[in-house]
Amino acid sequence: MKEIGTNIAELNPYSILTAFLCLGIVIAATKWLPRIPGALLGLVISSLIATLLFPNQIETIGTTYGDIPHQLPDFQMPEFTWDTVLMLLPAACIIAALGGIESLLSAMVADNMANSKHNSNKELVGQGIANMVAPLFGGIPATGAIARTATNIKNGATSPVSGMVHGMVVLLVYYFYLRLLFIFH
Repeated sequence: MKEIGTNIAELNPYSILTAFLCLGIVIAATKWLPRIPGALLGLVISSLIATLLFPNQIETIGTTYGDIPHQLPDFQMPEFTWDTVLMLLPAACIIAALGGIESLLSAMVADNMANSKHNSNKELVGQGIANMVAPLFGGIPATGAIARTATNIKNGATSPVSGMVHGMVVLLVYYFYLRLLFIFH
């Protein structure tokens, strides 16, 4: 709260207005249009209104961080030196251990929800391979997520294929629809 008071002069009124507009749409949609996801409706409508009524008044990812590439990243082999490896190894081991714990916890939650049994070795080996390959293509390390897993199971998923389909959909959206982001840029 102290930070809000300290930086109140730097608040962007267009951003505040857009945020409250989005919140109002989410609340109204939840009440009057329960079949339509309120968050999605709020995001789309408030984005369109902000783009049409407040052009160049609200900071976006593009204005803050620069252009987003229009294509998938190329394969890049990072440069390794033993000094760098030795320096990063302790932190990498801690991150890998925490990621493994989170993934196994997510797998246990999935087991309880779906009355199934996971194979911990397969989970950890698969995660390890994915996290070694992803950075070669500009990706970041990832773990199993309880929220995503629970959402898949609650919506009828019965196998890990739902996670693979989710990944492919994200990749296809990124690949085919990334250019749409630049219509409003």
